[in-house]
Amino acid sequence: MKWKNIAISLVILLFLGVNLFLFIKENNKIKQSFYIKSWTSVKQQRLLETFPTTAVAIPAEKQSIYFDSKNGAFKDFLVQKGEEVDEGTPLFEYSAASIEQRQKQLQADLSELEQELTSMETNIDRLYELQSTIESDSYSEEDLSSYLSEDEDSEDVSSILTQSTPSDSSSKVLSVSIEQDIYEKEQQKEKIEAKIAKYEELLSGADEDLSNLAVESELSGIVQEMKEDLNNPVITIVSKEQKLEGTLSEYNRPKIVEGMNVLVTYENNKQIKGTIEQVSKTPVQKPNVKKESKYPFTVLLEDQRDNLVQGTHLGIKIITNEVDDAITIPAESMKKENKNHLVYVLKSGKVEKRKIETGMTLKKVQQVSKGVKQDEKIVHTMPISVKDDHPFFTKLKIKQWDKKTVKSLSKKQIAILIGKGFLAK
Repeated sequence: MKWKNIAISLVILLFLGVNLFLFIKENNKIKQSFYIKSWTSVKQQRLLETFPTTAVAIPAEKQSIYFDSKNGAFKDFLVQKGEEVDEGTPLFEYSAASIEQRQKQLQADLSELEQELTSMETNIDRLYELQSTIESDSYSEEDLSSYLSEDEDSEDVSSILTQSTPSDSSSKVLSVSIEQDIYEKEQQKEKIEAKIAKYEELLSGADEDLSNLAVESELSGIVQEMKEDLNNPVITIVSKEQKLEGTLSEYNRPKIVEGMNVLVTYENNKQIKGTIEQVSKTPVQKPNVKKESKYPFTVLLEDQRDNLVQGTHLGIKIITNEVDDAITIPAESMKKENKNHLVYVLKSGKVEKRKIETGMTLKKVQQVSKGVKQDEKIVHTMPISVKDDHPFFTKLKIKQWDKKTVKSLSKKQIAILIGKGFLAK
């Protein structure tokens, strides 16, 4: 038995000596193995950087209805405060009496203008006839007298003839005078026609007003306010659909822009998606050097909820940065060396030091834009010392081994594993 103890002692000393020699010897072909306590996989996930705040539900749309005395006298309201209305619902109506009176007056004025136009056209036609007669050089004083007696409005022509002297009574002088008179009459005619067009338009508007005595809602919603004293707006309609309104500090306002996505939390952490509709450039209150300014913003909701009513306060998260399918690693698994960011990749039984390019950092998660791929294994908790291109080993998980696993290994594989264990340093 004594020789057995000596033999065992020699084997142990030999094992320790060989490992000590390999540990001390530089540039030996057998590299030191590092114990990796913790490792993880590179993941692909969606990263959301959010700004949490609160908001309150307000009507998504609002319509103010105005009373215009020019359209007639007020007759009656056709709805009540708090009543639900649809698009096209009559809200109030004008009295027809004033419109009908205005319509009669316009019609009378229009008839008078039309008679004036007819008279003017007749006068112009007679002037053209007289000019033609004079230019024919075959007229006589009897012809002119006959024309003047037949013309109901021959005062202008008569003045031309009576003002003529023997020296300028020739055909040419008379023709030029009549041409000037025709031009002036045509100008007057155009003015009368313009007035007629205007009155016809006013009359058409009165007809339309008569057929639209009731003012209708352009919005489906609820009558929020009515003013019996007819101070405008006399009726205010708000939509049943809601949007959100909140405020931002002057420090946070530059971080939020229109179009950003929003997550709205309501009722036991249920969520609705939304979008920043508007961020005001002016503060809620008049700027004060002693107070921080607050700026209002609004959020449009993708979906409406029946229990989301005006005045409901909600928690929201404004997404300020978003990366879909981002390659990520734990921030603590990254090492900084000079100006480079490094990770240690576990590949084919060895540790590979690899340079990476980083992106967004979100709490303890680091986005990697270049350097590693999804599902690659990396060192999570760094050992005290680790070198590139060196073997590694991890904690043996006994529970993962069973008789079936052991039996599946060949004798050669078992010998290699035992050898690696003895030679590792």
